Amino acid sequence: MFHRLLIATNLNDGIHRLIHFVASLANGGVTEILFCHSVPLWQEGEIPRIDQEGINRARDRLSIAKTNFPAGVQVQVQVTSGLPGDTLMNGITNFHPDLVILGTPVRSLLNENLLGSTTQHLLLHLQVPILALRPPLLSALTNEELDLRCRHLWRFLLIPFNGTDAAQRLLQLIKSYIQRVPLQSHGVERCTLLWILDTKGKRDIPKSLQIEQAEAALAKAKGELADLNLDVEGLIRWGDPLTETVKYASEQGFSAIATNSTYNNRWLDWTVPSLGRDLLRSSWHPVLYIPKHCVAPLL
Repeated sequence: MFHRLLIATNLNDGIHRLIHFVASLANGGVTEILFCHSVPLWQEGEIPRIDQEGINRARDRLSIAKTNFPAGVQVQVQVTSGLPGDTLMNGITNFHPDLVILGTPVRSLLNENLLGSTTQHLLLHLQVPILALRPPLLSALTNEELDLRCRHLWRFLLIPFNGTDAAQRLLQLIKSYIQRVPLQSHGVERCTLLWILDTKGKRDIPKSLQIEQAEAALAKAKGELADLNLDVEGLIRWGDPLTETVKYASEQGFSAIATNSTYNNRWLDWTVPSLGRDLLRSSWHPVLYIPKHCVAPLL
């Protein structure tokens, strides 16, 4: 599904452990990897300057990834000194990844507004998908567990779907990424389209009619994925979309929850209620986030 990964790490977030699992990532179809790290500027003295010693230490540490990987896989390491957001954007511009993997802490909207967020900065500018992983969970995995996780990063996808234009676009983008590679090796085995009928909305429409409309839309959406050699399921639940999505993901053991932005305006998408944003901010489950302005890959 994804071939070129940019893996961003601060070397304390659990993401840095992936340097030991390049072969496992390759087993999932990955062919090129760039490990990216930003070293803070040296602040002693009147003028901040590049911390060359810190760069050298970080580069040596990450270069372990270049010592043990299978034929046909390319591994690069990029370490610079400066702001993490700038380093990531430069890496993305030069490397052209089709997926960015990074660790994102669980935080509230208040925390985000007060402290800022590298992830938030990226979401306002990126045109490439992000796989957001929680550092505490990665740090707790044994080597055997992490090896398996790296082999199946997108094996089972949970796709929140409600028939809107944004949901249809998400479905088409996922289909485009899957179609890029032979059906037997794209790495995705199962997709579940989960429609949450919000108990707080559409109270003037009978529940039976809401279910009927959702079932019809889900059947059509499943048909869109019918030729991809996948096990596709459609499911309807009632309740709060965020709560029920995370709950079902945990019950069924999905590899990731796939979601996207909702609004054309990037700032609006981050400041008004959005399931995609809420999943990125609060879900402990891995989240595959595809930005609104992401361009469909060439087949």
